[in-house]
Amino acid sequence: MKMTIKELLNKQVSLSKILTKDLPFKAAYRMRKIADKILQEMKQVDKIREEMIKKYGTKNEEGQISVTEPKQIKLYNDTWLEFVKEEIEIKIEKIPFECLDGIELSAMDVANVFEFIAEEVVEPKKTNKEG
Repeated sequence: MKMTIKELLNKQVSLSKILTKDLPFKAAYRMRKIADKILQEMKQVDKIREEMIKKYGTKNEEGQISVTEPKQIKLYNDTWLEFVKEEIEIKIEKIPFECLDGIELSAMDVANVFEFIAEEVVEPKKTNKEG
């Protein structure tokens, strides 16, 4: 599944909310697998973010690095906004729609994790037409 890093960040937030809900075991297992793959990717994103903070930030008296100078904030933000446009690919096994039956989710959460859900297969209704 291809997505940008920005999309990944949004999906991670919604997935975290879903993981706090009581799910059927099958759905919980699949969600956990998806979360683990996203977490692996998020670790890489965090490493880059930390490198950017080191590059554009300055150390304070306690030794903590932060980006505080207006010029550096702009450079950091511009670099970050360009970075999150990067497209990545994560191999994910979709969750059957029926596994999430009865789970209450916000419209935003559904939109963010929609790609993780296998669409419901609707069988055509048979009609009794004669002749």
